[in-house]
Amino acid sequence: MSWLKDSVDATVIGLVLTVIGLVLTIIALFLAARQSRDAKNQAGVLQDISKALSTRFLGTFPSYLSEVAKLLRKAQRRIDVCIGIPVQGVFSAQTKWMDCQHELAKRCREGIQVSIVCPDKKNRDQITGKHFEGKKENWTAWKQQKHEKIQELLKFHASHLTVEKLTFDEFLGILTDEQDKIVKEGFMGMETTECPVLITTFFWIIDGHEAIFAFLSLSSKAVAHGFHTNDGNLVLALMEMKQQYEQFAESSGRAQNPVAQTDGSAAA
Repeated sequence: MSWLKDSVDATVIGLVLTVIGLVLTIIALFLAARQSRDAKNQAGVLQDISKALSTRFLGTFPSYLSEVAKLLRKAQRRIDVCIGIPVQGVFSAQTKWMDCQHELAKRCREGIQVSIVCPDKKNRDQITGKHFEGKKENWTAWKQQKHEKIQELLKFHASHLTVEKLTFDEFLGILTDEQDKIVKEGFMGMETTECPVLITTFFWIIDGHEAIFAFLSLSSKAVAHGFHTNDGNLVLALMEMKQQYEQFAESSGRAQNPVAQTDGSAAA
């Protein structure tokens, strides 16, 4: 019967080892869960600290455009905008761009004073061309790579064209024409100043105390980075920058486009 005893002993030993393994597994899972919880708590604390900072990083283009739309909704009295590309996002993130444009028009109709500075046509076209510089040489390959976004652009802004037959010059023309249209029609009801300079610092300020700003490099490979701030000195510096653009435009004979503001009838 020794074989039976050996078999029972082996079974018991196996069960003991199984139980020990199970206990160790439970302990490991418990420690992992606690570590995960601690990590989440730390991440939450860091996020709270980040939100408490007067100036914080929002993300790269076009992700920060969603935050711009949220900021515009909070305005109570006034919105000041300085933007080098009036249709920023119309190609890369059309929905986000439309949200921002919709909020500007909506707040204007609600009686919020909206003041915008942007480059004149010559400089708008130049900065747009710089942004897509280098795409012409490998246009066919780049067009296929961006097929979905180009198709969406054509659907809403040039439905008579197809991606397959679209030339680079036609593509660039759609963007520059759309910018002209936005400045003339999309900013209707808003105080608009066209300044004869390139503008590479974009910002949106509400009520003179809170802003989102971004820096745009003229390099086609560069990525714009967006920041939120409620630092009074920084917001003041941005407002002064906008005022300098307005003064330069006035001295250059580019007066503001006068518009009716508060009743909303001017902004269809």
